[in-house]
Amino acid sequence: MTANINFESLHKFHIALREVIVLICRSKREEEKCRTISNIYLKAALILLTSKFEAFLENAVVEYIALLNENVAIEFIPEIIKINHTKEVFEKLGTCFQKIHEEDKRKLISENMKDLALLWKSNTNAKPIQINNKFNFGKHGEKAINELFRRIGFNNILDEFVIVKKVQTFDGMEDENINFKAKVNELTHKRNTILHNDTSITFTKEELVDYIKYLKQFSQKLIVKLVESIENSSASA
Repeated sequence: MTANINFESLHKFHIALREVIVLICRSKREEEKCRTISNIYLKAALILLTSKFEAFLENAVVEYIALLNENVAIEFIPEIIKINHTKEVFEKLGTCFQKIHEEDKRKLISENMKDLALLWKSNTNAKPIQINNKFNFGKHGEKAINELFRRIGFNNILDEFVIVKKVQTFDGMEDENINFKAKVNELTHKRNTILHNDTSITFTKEELVDYIKYLKQFSQKLIVKLVESIENSSASA
């Protein structure tokens, strides 16, 4: 990661992980006093973890697009991002058309088409690229995450990186690859179970700590990937 390209979202996410650990510690402290209270803390820790992870991903997308706009000449912005920007402009126009008068529609079409023409002609007067960074309403887990990053040109982002856990062997501690995509879906399922069914705890504090480690690894490798993408686009100039 270069000194001049930094993602604040990564720093904020790692701070948030400490908050999750505080809740896990409170759960452990209450374990002998009251199992019910201990479980409440543990449930809250998992909900906070999933929420903060999704917020990190959304914020990383925002920062990536902003850094592309700042550091990469418009002609070297990846085409897939221009395509998705254009698609979203058309979608917004369609939504606006239901609420405005005919004269305003013509003005809106003219303004947006002129700007898109500048973008596709790589004219520096084009407005900055904008990409929707929000998860589709009510969607979580593997498919939602992959869809979010597909908008900025990364397909199957959850398969991009090797995520490992430490295991004890005869030769000492070694790294063992995990199925990160499966872990994300597990975590999402547990979140949904807590929020919608309010069932008893189906995970341990140790498992939750492992989830934290996996998400932290992924977040670090994701940001390295995004920075490399920006640097490679900049080098094309």
